[in-house]
Amino acid sequence: GYLYDNQPEAAEPLLRRALELSPYDMHALVLLGSSLEKQGKYREAEEFYERYCQYYPSELEAIQLRAYSLMILKRYDEALPYLQQLVAKKPE
Repeated sequence: GYLYDNQPEAAEPLLRRALELSPYDMHALVLLGSSLEKQGKYREAEEFYERYCQYYPSELEAIQLRAYSLMILKRYDEALPYLQQLVAKKPE
């Protein structure tokens, strides 16, 4: 609810706690990454998208979030393989 109310600072500790309790929870990983992005903490957000992609490598959303987070950080060489995976999985 905090994220929908544009309160990412309030959501962050709750999502961190959720990941302490369930480190592989894909929703908590995505939402914490999103919360951090909204706060301008792009490097930290990328870490959670990386974990999401490691835990769920076939999830299209995981690949997409990982690629975009790397691009935001201007790590284009690292983003390229993920972008290629996206095109291979969903050419349209």
